[in-house]
Amino acid sequence: MSKLSSKPTKVIGYPCLTLLLGKLSFVRRKQLCLACPALRKQENTIPYNLEIIGIGAYCSSSYYLCFKIDQLTVEVCYYKSLQTNCCVWYESEHKKTATALPNNMSMEDAAEKLFMFYMNRQGTNIKKFVIKGTRAFLPKCSPLNIGTLCFEWSHDAPTEHGAWIKTTRPVDHLKICNIFRDEALTKAKSVFVDFMNFQEEGGDFETMMNWKCETLKVRGVPFDSMVTHCWTLSKTKLPIGYSFIYDHGRPNLELVTLDWLGMQVKGRKTFWNGRKCVTITMDDSTEFNIHGDKDVDSLEIIMEYNPRGTAIDR
Repeated sequence: MSKLSSKPTKVIGYPCLTLLLGKLSFVRRKQLCLACPALRKQENTIPYNLEIIGIGAYCSSSYYLCFKIDQLTVEVCYYKSLQTNCCVWYESEHKKTATALPNNMSMEDAAEKLFMFYMNRQGTNIKKFVIKGTRAFLPKCSPLNIGTLCFEWSHDAPTEHGAWIKTTRPVDHLKICNIFRDEALTKAKSVFVDFMNFQEEGGDFETMMNWKCETLKVRGVPFDSMVTHCWTLSKTKLPIGYSFIYDHGRPNLELVTLDWLGMQVKGRKTFWNGRKCVTITMDDSTEFNIHGDKDVDSLEIIMEYNPRGTAIDR
């Protein structure tokens, strides 16, 4: 009877482990570490590839901080069952685990430790990062590779440089609710400003004109201020492909205002991809077009610089 030969188990190499763990979701990685504790030390050094990160402070019946990392939700709050501050981990809608915080640890300190433990590793990629309120610990984190960065409506939004989170490169899409000094604003490819408090006298439009984005969208701007900015754009030559989008939220507004805008900026009546449009010829190569975002029921007025001849006369 032949004796079965036992071959030694091959240890997975670091490059293979990095590739494997990089393909797994955040929750699956943590489940794998629970099943294989030997992986934990290596896993803690490997960056994440995450779909969405959310962090914010909320106040309903009581104040609490909330994290969302892909499918996992963590709340740092006062937990009535334990009569103390806790971290509450929600694995699903009906399954949660509560861990009491040390007596000398505040909720803000606990939130910082959680965030830094998971996110403070170089090479982490995040498709979408949503922030509500300024968290003092965010600038302490290593630069992250973020695709879309959203700063939701908040009264403690950053007002100066250094109150933002660091990134490895300019973000592709940025959403903010006020204007402040930071490279994230000046270098993002696409910016959406959902103004809480637009200040024309404060030079908001003048500031935005200096940004290097390809697309700038605004909401919460008075119509008269938009008209003034439209006139400024019609007298300013910007690169072909730049677009300014005014979100007015009122269907068919462009049907009754485009021709009026055209008279204000001395443009001619045209069609742009079959849509009603107003055009101003800037030079031999560039034209400035104003049109809606759809054939009917448009909620936006779009102003963009195109190659000359893009729009045709009506």
